[in-house]
Amino acid sequence: MYEGAIYRFSSTKNHDLFVENPAKYAPAYGGYCALGTSFGKKFAVDGKAFQVVDGQLYVNKNLSVYKSWRKDIPGNLVKSDAQWPTIKNVPAGDL
Repeated sequence: MYEGAIYRFSSTKNHDLFVENPAKYAPAYGGYCALGTSFGKKFAVDGKAFQVVDGQLYVNKNLSVYKSWRKDIPGNLVKSDAQWPTIKNVPAGDL
């Protein structure tokens, strides 16, 4: 567990790398959906809908949302980065 999230690893090596620097491998936007964040929302995610961009892990609500997010990753990241400071400490249900 790291910051309330459960992580599973495909190998002991991957586990050990994570333990050395968990923040490096933690998903952006607190583990909420990257596309949802671009709209100022926090959605739970499907662990299979993800992508690493420039060394940062981004997760999405599901594979369908992930496909939409992939159409404009740079643009969506600009929007999400702008929204995140405002919604970071707001409970998901209040957005």
